[in-house]
Amino acid sequence: MKVKRDMSRILTGTFRGNARAFGFVSYDGGDDIFIPPSETAGAMNGDIVAFEIIDKARGEGSVVRVLDRAVTELAGTISAVGKTAYFIPDDKNIPDRFFVEQASPKRKSRVFRGNHGRSRAKSVNDLPRLKDGQKVWAKITSYPKRGAVKILEVFGDGGSVESNIRAILKSHRIKTEFPENVMRDARDIARKGIHETELMGREDMRDKTIFTIDGADTKDIDDAISLEKTKSGWLLGVHIADVSHYVKERSFVDVEAFERGTSVYYGDSVIPMLPKELSNGICSLNENEDRLALSVLMDIDGEGTVTAKRAVKSVIRSRKKCVYSELNDILAETADEETCGKYGEVIDTVRMMAQLAQITYKARMKRGAVELETVEAKVVLDKRGNPVDIIKRERGVCERMIEEFMLLANESVAKMLTELELACVYRVHEEPDEEKLASLVKASTLFGINGSDIKSIVAASKGTPYEKLINDMALRSMMRAKYSEKLGPHFGLASPCYCHFTSPIRRYPDLFVHRMLSMYLADRAEGERAARAADSARKTASQSTELEMAADEAERDIDELYKVAYMLDRIGEDFDATVSGVTQFGIFAELDNTVEGLIRFATMTDDVYFYDEDTVSAVGQNMKKTFRIGDKIRVKCENANLIAREIDFSMV
Repeated sequence: MKVKRDMSRILTGTFRGNARAFGFVSYDGGDDIFIPPSETAGAMNGDIVAFEIIDKARGEGSVVRVLDRAVTELAGTISAVGKTAYFIPDDKNIPDRFFVEQASPKRKSRVFRGNHGRSRAKSVNDLPRLKDGQKVWAKITSYPKRGAVKILEVFGDGGSVESNIRAILKSHRIKTEFPENVMRDARDIARKGIHETELMGREDMRDKTIFTIDGADTKDIDDAISLEKTKSGWLLGVHIADVSHYVKERSFVDVEAFERGTSVYYGDSVIPMLPKELSNGICSLNENEDRLALSVLMDIDGEGTVTAKRAVKSVIRSRKKCVYSELNDILAETADEETCGKYGEVIDTVRMMAQLAQITYKARMKRGAVELETVEAKVVLDKRGNPVDIIKRERGVCERMIEEFMLLANESVAKMLTELELACVYRVHEEPDEEKLASLVKASTLFGINGSDIKSIVAASKGTPYEKLINDMALRSMMRAKYSEKLGPHFGLASPCYCHFTSPIRRYPDLFVHRMLSMYLADRAEGERAARAADSARKTASQSTELEMAADEAERDIDELYKVAYMLDRIGEDFDATVSGVTQFGIFAELDNTVEGLIRFATMTDDVYFYDEDTVSAVGQNMKKTFRIGDKIRVKCENANLIAREIDFSMV
């Protein structure tokens, strides 16, 4: 007899699955509810579900039914068992395997060329014969427990870096191709160049010492800088490409940029927000070429405070495309004669800029900003796109200097728009969650690092062996910055009013801010258009936050993929490492080049190890040998799984 449910007990929440088949439901009104594997009702990670609490004391529940599916298409790998093919999702939080619907033998296979020349299926019957290990894109036709999929696209061999990158990009909904109408408009804009009439009403700054500083391979140059000494301090100029002059609101290019939200960078590649005819061409502040810009001019006193600011439409001509590493060598007095001669025209200004940046940095720290030293890796690729080296990305004097000047410009523009009561897309960073902060304080004391807040803890860790570890922990304890149409403080920068203005080639929120500033400068900020801008700010903030997260996740996943691919050729080799984390199932170890792998307790044969939650360490049951975060160890690379993006180490 079927038991009738008490519908008054039915709640709604979001199901979070994992590789071990059980899950949790998050809902408004209480703590997360544990869902055993037998009670998931076929729910998958991210689904909106109806559920009931069956054991309140234990916080255990049962999914009644799935209300809304979060995933309808996904990437995965073909696993062929005899004449049957299965689909294994790349998402580790979806533990189920799916039966692959087979093509009818009576119908011929037809393949047409899709994006990047990949084979793309019109239907399951149009696919070439599937092979074991292929990386594919699939549509779910039947959900667990009797899960089935239809293969829509074959990326290629699952052991290929390129195939996996394509799968990652598609999984995060990253658009890789521009529609023809967008390309046509971009080519038309670039072909017209700059007409003399477009200079009317602009401040001509082509005679000033303005230049850019970027990486050696950068082609999409948003920003240029200038600096003059004044009686009371300095006049800093931050000159940003006037993208809004070319990308008109609601044009084909603008709609596409809105749908992308941001450029995506990985390896030596970029998926641009704007077509390269704009991003690398007419908008880019290229050396010795006239360019239209939006310039922010800031008077800065001897204490590093901006005492006055103004924004102007300008025309500039960059004197030099400077390279970070080369200028850093000059400032460190390690550059050769040829490099010094190359920058003779601007080096005195660069030295003055470096001095000013030190002053503004100290002023920012004094007001309470949090300075986290995070380590990023640079992946060196061969001609086939495979990683041959991984090195730490250094942040020198000039990188920090440009960062300081961009922060000043962003804050100045946000204050201008706020004072003018114009719509703005602010960059908001909320204060850390109290529970996470308490965990950070507790964890840091284990390493002898004492402090009551993030800033004091990070400051106390400087110069200690645990500095990187504490910085990483502090970063995880902080809230994620987001875009908002509402004014709010930026905790990390200790700024009450901040926005993104300096990268309109790469970020859509910056382009929106440019439009608002241009509206004010053209004296057209009144009436209906200003009202419409407020609604546009809301939509831009929401869309941009979501797309930024997707881009960040895609970049992180590809970075992990490169690291696994790099270690594939190093299986069996020994490395120096540092314990970077301890869990209930093993020890995470990080190499000097930022590659991280797992040493499972089950592989540690000298003792039986367990996780001690109080000391966040691994402890041997018999010999009491202990491994803590920050300990130096020696490891061997045992395995590297490209599909799972996992690396296994063993203790040497």
